[in-house]
Amino acid sequence: MRRTQTILIAILMIVLFSSCEQEEKTKPEPVLTRTTESGKELKVYHCQNDSFRVYMVYEPSNITGDIPVLFVFPPLVNDSIYKMSSIIDFLDRNNGNFLDLAKQFNFLIVGIEVFNGYLWHPENRGGRYPVWMDKFVKDVISEIEQIYKINKDKIYASGWREGADIALYYPLRFPAIFKAGCAVGGDLRYWAMDFVYNANKKDFFLYHYSHSIIERVRDILEEKGAFVETKEYEGQYEYPFDADEEFFDFLNGL
Repeated sequence: MRRTQTILIAILMIVLFSSCEQEEKTKPEPVLTRTTESGKELKVYHCQNDSFRVYMVYEPSNITGDIPVLFVFPPLVNDSIYKMSSIIDFLDRNNGNFLDLAKQFNFLIVGIEVFNGYLWHPENRGGRYPVWMDKFVKDVISEIEQIYKINKDKIYASGWREGADIALYYPLRFPAIFKAGCAVGGDLRYWAMDFVYNANKKDFFLYHYSHSIIERVRDILEEKGAFVETKEYEGQYEYPFDADEEFFDFLNGL
């Protein structure tokens, strides 16, 4: 009899503990909203597993069905004071044209902070891959899935300069999650392709000012079975005005 009571108490405690865990895992809510200079509203979230990091979401008003998701990785900003404004400015680039295109093509936009160099540059942090950032990105994806009805077959990465390395890296690092990458400018370092063996049947759009970098990266990716579309632009330090139209057309055709 005593043994039966002990078992029943143990089962009850397990049930209560499980219910508490479920209650604690609440749906993420934005901590604030920011309006861009072009009048677009961005929702700002604190990652539940990393309260020091934020991500921003642009939600087009015409969401229909399972929405595709485009992760945006801006250039690196070392000064933490300007990190949030740098994400906002990059998302609102070209007088809001990028977000207008997101609305036109019905994309959910997720702006991600690119961590300080020592956290993800292999030569600076003593490791080969941005492990800390890997976890943050996966946590954000998990939260986005709780908030929106997303199309898991259409999750993409994009970025400029340092963000371009990340846009190239994640479809190779997490091939089951990211289906394609759009990289604009950047060094496109070799470390970003250390997982190139996962490139088979992946799609990449490379928009770059250097013909030699385009050739190098394209050859490495295509050798492993990736489809690579490329285009060159002039001007190393300015974001090309037509890049957004180019890669939205590219992604919309996948």
